[in-house]
Amino acid sequence: MNPLPKARKAVLILACLIVLAGLTLFAYFGLYNRYWSDDWCYNRDFKQMGALGALRGYVDFPGGYSSNRYSLTIFSGLLYLLGLPGTQLMTPLLILLWLGGLYWNLYNLSRLDTPLPADVLLLASAWLLYFVLYLSPQRFQILYWRAGAMPYSAALVSGLYVFALITHQMLQKKPGKVINYILIFLAFLAGGFSEIGCVLLFSATALLTVSAWLAGRQHKREWAMRSLPAASGALLSLGLAMLALILSPANARVANLKIEPSPVWLVPWLSIRAAIGFGIDSLKTLPLPHLNLVIAFAALAVYSSQAQTKPLKKGGHFQRLAVITDITFLLLTAIQAPTIYFYNAPPDPRGQSLGRFVMLAGLAFLAWEVGERIARKWTGRWLHVLALISLLAISLYTIYTFNSVYAQLPGYIQRAELWDERDAYIRAEQARGVRFLEVKMIDTAAIDTRDLMRSKDSDRSEWIYSCAAAYYGLEGMKPLAP
Repeated sequence: MNPLPKARKAVLILACLIVLAGLTLFAYFGLYNRYWSDDWCYNRDFKQMGALGALRGYVDFPGGYSSNRYSLTIFSGLLYLLGLPGTQLMTPLLILLWLGGLYWNLYNLSRLDTPLPADVLLLASAWLLYFVLYLSPQRFQILYWRAGAMPYSAALVSGLYVFALITHQMLQKKPGKVINYILIFLAFLAGGFSEIGCVLLFSATALLTVSAWLAGRQHKREWAMRSLPAASGALLSLGLAMLALILSPANARVANLKIEPSPVWLVPWLSIRAAIGFGIDSLKTLPLPHLNLVIAFAALAVYSSQAQTKPLKKGGHFQRLAVITDITFLLLTAIQAPTIYFYNAPPDPRGQSLGRFVMLAGLAFLAWEVGERIARKWTGRWLHVLALISLLAISLYTIYTFNSVYAQLPGYIQRAELWDERDAYIRAEQARGVRFLEVKMIDTAAIDTRDLMRSKDSDRSEWIYSCAAAYYGLEGMKPLAP
């Protein structure tokens, strides 16, 4: 019998409202999204070739700026068609789809064992997403900059829906063939956002496919047999996406950089070392947020133990912990591999945002397993009171983190206002027939993203025919110091 029915419900509702408020705050920042750096070159191509015509850059280098990342070009072009509001809409849309993808996956997974209430699933999904965004190594570039959000966040979000459809098939007595066809198409799109995203999704799908094959072949698990065609189709499609990225003629621009790749035989070891380094560095530099995430999910597992309609299964606890740990580490290693090979270095901060997601998701599942073990081993009112106190404490900590997020808002507003003033000035001068224009650069050091052009590669005293100049219909721009 539930010992604290009213208190439990009230705490859960309060925690949900707090975390959703945090996600709303992240989404609100999207109102100040503007075009930066690579956005200008994509915009130039979209303006001159059309939103889909810019895909010629995939096969006709140097026909355009767009690269082998065909999904990045497609979805950036769709957002471009909406004008600046499309870029502003991108952030809340990504957050909403991200939250929905997490919820759908957790819903399906819980139904494989013990169905959980909707409010528990919502809080778990929202808390995981909030910590992923809060702890992102480069939040601006993966959430508020179109050219950065597409290859990293959009790859993750679309991948979540690939896995949601696969786990959906696990639950069906007669899995639909139409879903499998949709999966093949969606997986090909998900793999086309970036190399690092494709490698992550391919690796995760490969692990799932092998697991389903072993569980179905050796243990006759029905869920495995039902999901194997879907998982296999998605894996094949992601493999084709990887080939499409590798074989694109646009890769010639990377070859022109004359970067010597790492020896293939060294890549596994270097990737493992980079994954270990990333994990250790994350825990050393951000111990408190990681600890709060672990406590939150362990407490939520204890909380949900009183809401379950089935008894918790015994046995296999340590095996599940080992499997979760192994999967997390393998995926972290896979994330490191593309840049280790191509650039002899781990991913940059925006690329490591994928690693942050994988690591936090792994910790969340580990904490849930520990929480279930605690709920199974100890019972009594005191345990559930402690779980409620923990949920309240983590909710208060979440509110505390709002301060550091909100403190960045004035910078976003100021950059957007300067951008709008400059945009209006350029358009007015261009309408008067001006072909060459001096424009003031905006200080973007705080977001570690270039403004109009690569100022490091250009002399400020010279006229530059940049992507931004072409987008505005000018023949040249001269950048002025902020």
